[in-house]
Amino acid sequence: MTYWKRKVLGAQERYQVEERIKSFREATGAELLVAVGRSSSPYDTARLRFAIAFMFALSLAVLSIPEIMELINPHLIIGGQLIAFSVGLLIAGFIPPIKRLFLGKGERHRQVRARCRELFQQLGLTKLEPRIGVLLYMSVFEHRMELDVDDALKARFHREDMS
Repeated sequence: MTYWKRKVLGAQERYQVEERIKSFREATGAELLVAVGRSSSPYDTARLRFAIAFMFALSLAVLSIPEIMELINPHLIIGGQLIAFSVGLLIAGFIPPIKRLFLGKGERHRQVRARCRELFQQLGLTKLEPRIGVLLYMSVFEHRMELDVDDALKARFHREDMS
């Protein structure tokens, strides 16, 4: 049985995917599951990176204008920085592309791979005795797909073939 939480594919596309999964199962004897996730991690460190950069950029902008510096009490600068930091956290939380800018490619790849392995375990694909478990995980935020297979199939191939 297939569960579609959100319509990512149209009816015709969904039918084609289901037929290909069905033919894959028949041809290989493997159990193939396709999972689509919004994001493999909340990436709190990316939000912090953006908030710090936003705070420093705003502080430099304010400090570079002498007329404003004459009007501002020096004790209020720290308060303004805390407000700028908080606003930066909110902005990065609500605008995913900004958060993506503050993530390294390797960090995104590691998180997607870790989430795929976690789902593989949670879905019980390691416990399919007569069959081989295969999970295709697609993460929308990271624009990345990851494939994980159980140990029976990994034993048949070299590590290079699975990458």
